[in-house]
Amino acid sequence: MIGASSIVKSAPRLGCLLRQTRNFNDFATALSAPPRVTLSTAEKMAHALVISVGILGVPAWVLCHLEEYKGEN
Repeated sequence: MIGASSIVKSAPRLGCLLRQTRNFNDFATALSAPPRVTLSTAEKMAHALVISVGILGVPAWVLCHLEEYKGEN
């Protein structure tokens, strides 16, 4: 059984751990500096294509196969 004294002794450490995990947003997410690694135009276009196909692929598939979803009525 856990004694009350062990809980009291571990309480400051637990509080410290909780504070560390709770304060995760102490850093700046927007930097006003040039990028460390620049992307080429071709790489940007490839990423845009992958994102566009990923977003529009499923709705396009459903629209192209709409008759199959409706059934044979």
